[in-house]
Amino acid sequence: MPHHTNNQQERVVSPENIDSDSHQQDLSVARPLHPEDLAIGDNVAILHTSSQFPTFNWCGFDTTMLPIEQPVKITYLPYDDYEALQVKKICLPFVICKTFEGRHRYLDIRQVQLARLDEGYANADRKARKHDQQATNAEHLQRSKKKKRDKKKKKKSRRN
Repeated sequence: MPHHTNNQQERVVSPENIDSDSHQQDLSVARPLHPEDLAIGDNVAILHTSSQFPTFNWCGFDTTMLPIEQPVKITYLPYDDYEALQVKKICLPFVICKTFEGRHRYLDIRQVQLARLDEGYANADRKARKHDQQATNAEHLQRSKKKKRDKKKKKKSRRN
């Protein structure tokens, strides 16, 4: 059973008390959304992605289990991380979301299951990603400057 420690007191998180007021600040739960519950401005993340394949794609698949015309649905976790997205436009089944970088992602909700995120979590996610991106950019800039200095030193040493 998971435990959560806060202020030197040990509290047990269970389904019965997960929504209690005492846990609201400590723990939030991403809630799966039905397409009709989506609203502009919602903070969401992709919980899982689904793809459908024709039955005849499966080598050695026993066609007595499923009719050949019935597709096989496979659900999997996103290949990228769980980025907080903000819903900008909705035209079911299509949704346009914005990333922390300001880029747009175009989703077909027939292929993804979205979950609503707590606003505090979404803001923390965006802030952390911006910080990580700035740190990565600074590292790239330092490497680039070092390469330029090394090239200059190499040219200078060749001339001598």
